Amino acid sequence: MEYLQSLDYSIFGILNGSHAEYFDHLMWLIGKTQMWVPMILVLLWLSWRRGSMATVLIVVAIALTVLISDQVSSSIIKPLAARLRPSHDPSLTSSIELVNNYRGGLYGFVSSHAANSVGVASLVIMIFRHRAVTIAMALWATLVSYCRIYEGVHFPGDILGGAVIGVLSALAVYTLYKRIKPRFSRREPLFESGDAKLFAASVSVNLLLVSIIAIFHNF
Repeated sequence: MEYLQSLDYSIFGILNGSHAEYFDHLMWLIGKTQMWVPMILVLLWLSWRRGSMATVLIVVAIALTVLISDQVSSSIIKPLAARLRPSHDPSLTSSIELVNNYRGGLYGFVSSHAANSVGVASLVIMIFRHRAVTIAMALWATLVSYCRIYEGVHFPGDILGGAVIGVLSALAVYTLYKRIKPRFSRREPLFESGDAKLFAASVSVNLLLVSIIAIFHNF
């Protein structure tokens, strides 16, 4: 256990250092849910083209995944593990790099950002089952998760633990989704290849948009 903790601290030191003003702004924005509204709107539009009930199923599935992953990570695991965030760890006071002096709550294991982003990404990947979407959503979840290490509020172990919670939450919801979906839509798969490519492109465009906004963004 001591070795794993030491390894966690070492990797954190590598991933958290060497900040630059632009990347401070970029990582700060990447962690904000509102920055990803465009890709969410594209997903809702694509599902609406398949029928109103398809939209409802997608929205409920995503909301349920986030609810489960967020509550398990924040309301159950964090209080039980009671592991200090890097930003609250006295041993890291002189070496940690923070963004906008943000420190977050007291405890960090597991990361809710990682749990939620990986959960949503995993669910969307399972629904689309398309290579382009898999790559795009994996990149998105990785960036959202990494920004928390960059900002100094999570150890890599927090991110890994959150990712596990996210995947398990998505699997549980997808199992339920697969059972309910035939009652409202016999179409299998729900989305066509063109839909998947369009959504994957929207994720990339959204990331480009966030990258541009970061140039002009001030805290």
